[in-house]
Amino acid sequence: MNKKLLWWIFAVTKGGTVRAKIVKRLRDRPSTTSQLAREFNLTYQDIRYHLRILKEHNLVESSNTSIAVYFVTDEMERNWDEFMRILKAIRGSE
Repeated sequence: MNKKLLWWIFAVTKGGTVRAKIVKRLRDRPSTTSQLAREFNLTYQDIRYHLRILKEHNLVESSNTSIAVYFVTDEMERNWDEFMRILKAIRGSE
């Protein structure tokens, strides 16, 4: 995984902080789109948008069931330390 890509997804683009919160939540507990929408007080469509970006970059994946359950990928797990550095930098700039 390209570290620059992680920075772009989580620190540079609008919505990066939302995506970071989603990834942290999914690492703790895999969830459905509806569960995430309720927890983050966002629309179902907003969560789907963020999940699509995360999925396109192999950071999250979903189960192959009738109701998709999302969880972080092994690729995201391998890059967890860099992700935490990005979170620290984001929080330091707020």
